[in-house]
Amino acid sequence: MTISASVAAFIAGQRELLYRLEQFAETPAYSRLLTVAAPMVDGDEPWLAEWLIQPAFTLRELPIDTLTRPGGQELVELLLARIAACVVA
Repeated sequence: MTISASVAAFIAGQRELLYRLEQFAETPAYSRLLTVAAPMVDGDEPWLAEWLIQPAFTLRELPIDTLTRPGGQELVELLLARIAACVVA
């Protein structure tokens, strides 16, 4: 049995997204995000990786997409800091 074209397209999209995440996770920018998120992830680094590829309501897009825009790194860091402040408080 073969998969439908729509499922194949979904899988291809997920592979592309995970590839982008893998590339980003090797950068100093990712390390900075991990530092900002440290108070809430408590050693659970996969939380940050998953968060980066899930839609963020306040950003209106995936955080990993925001990171590619001018000022995106700072915006994502600010959002993470706000989330951490709520979680840690």
